Amino acid sequence: MRSRPAHHDYKLHAYTVGDLGESIVLDLVYDYEGLPRDTSKILFWGVRFHHFIHLGGAIITDISETSLRAAVDQHDLKISALNAQYGGGLPYLEDDDSSLIRKIEEDGYRTWLISSAIGFSGFVVCRKVTSQKPNQ
Repeated sequence: MRSRPAHHDYKLHAYTVGDLGESIVLDLVYDYEGLPRDTSKILFWGVRFHHFIHLGGAIITDISETSLRAAVDQHDLKISALNAQYGGGLPYLEDDDSSLIRKIEEDGYRTWLISSAIGFSGFVVCRKVTSQKPNQ
């Protein structure tokens, strides 16, 4: 039997934003007829901000580290405008995306892109990511 990449084709069972927005947990399940069932949790710690579009029925294909610039461009976001409009999450005064992205990355934050076949797209900017299987 061919092995599959970690979390490829796992279904997004649920996600939780906790600790006043500083942690995110993705609850994933691999559950297909005739195949062994598997579950996993992806934990994002020290979250600076995240951007999710969730239309339901999500099947995750990849969770990979990327640059913040690449994630922002892929999702057609202007984070400096979002920071000015909504405030709160980004304690930076930079008013252009390049300066804001540089400052966030200089402060040690990493960006994780979450790709899916259907139903979900997004990224998390955080300090640390861990994966947890049941009984770990």
